[in-house]
Amino acid sequence: MTARSLIKNLLLWFVPAMSLALFATPALPHGSLQMDEDLCKLKLGHYVVHFAGYQPLDKRDPSRYTEFCEDIPDTGQTYVVLDLIDPALRKMPIAVRVLEDQGRGNDDFARVVFEMPGKSHPTGTFSYRHTFDQPGKFVGLISIEGGEEQLVARFPFSVGAKPVSIWKYVFYAIAFLAATIGLIIYGLRSHNKVLEKAGLQ
Repeated sequence: MTARSLIKNLLLWFVPAMSLALFATPALPHGSLQMDEDLCKLKLGHYVVHFAGYQPLDKRDPSRYTEFCEDIPDTGQTYVVLDLIDPALRKMPIAVRVLEDQGRGNDDFARVVFEMPGKSHPTGTFSYRHTFDQPGKFVGLISIEGGEEQLVARFPFSVGAKPVSIWKYVFYAIAFLAATIGLIIYGLRSHNKVLEKAGLQ
């Protein structure tokens, strides 16, 4: 196989792979929390709760907020609003806990960073506020306490995590491809010189 054909085959593989990497949307697991038509939908058993989080857009101007779903963009004061879509939920005592994420199955041993005791919310909407002092990984637990139904919604989330730029990986991939092509060309040229000296080419 010639250097030109090898390079062509590499490019035929590389271009579709990079296209998939650039345009594919990563699907990160967030437990019971899912995106649905630009809204965060929390599944509490067979019930549905809408979730929305807010942080001050500018700490010097508390009247302006940025809205988020799932991961919390920065540390600091954070507001969470929960809308109980199913009317039956409004009569049930609902509790909220936020834990340090120690991995699934270890919630009983994790440090509790926020806790709201269970109570009913006849209006169908309630909120809570918490200040995250440090970035990290956490777990939210929303549960129905007491009564016949024991339901818990668990969703992991991060606070203040720096977004990963895909262009960094694109740069690394291009550099790797260039190095690979350079090695192939160098190897084939060395191979051809050996053949020429032996009179086989």
